[in-house]
Amino acid sequence: NTLKKFIKETRSLFIIEDRGDIKGIIGIWKSIGNVERFYIKLNACNEKIADALLTVLLWNNRKYLYVKIRKESPFLKVFKNKGFEFRGDRGRDVLLILNNQFRKEHG
Repeated sequence: NTLKKFIKETRSLFIIEDRGDIKGIIGIWKSIGNVERFYIKLNACNEKIADALLTVLLWNNRKYLYVKIRKESPFLKVFKNKGFEFRGDRGRDVLLILNNQFRKEHG
């Protein structure tokens, strides 16, 4: 099951439920490779849920955070509104980064 695997491999996990239905889920997983990176995975039913999940996740983490997201994703603007910056083009996707180490002290 993909959801079970995601939950097992995730370092921080937040879920929004409504009457037993999952409305959104967000988590951070560590990349495997030469460079240690922490990537955000997000799935939500709408932008409002995505924004709420991302707000909580950012408040509870102090890391450089990355997200690889489709260029046409409705959540792209949610990430950009939270301060994520363009890092690279990956074909149909873009790579965004956020230096989250000082966000709590500096806004």
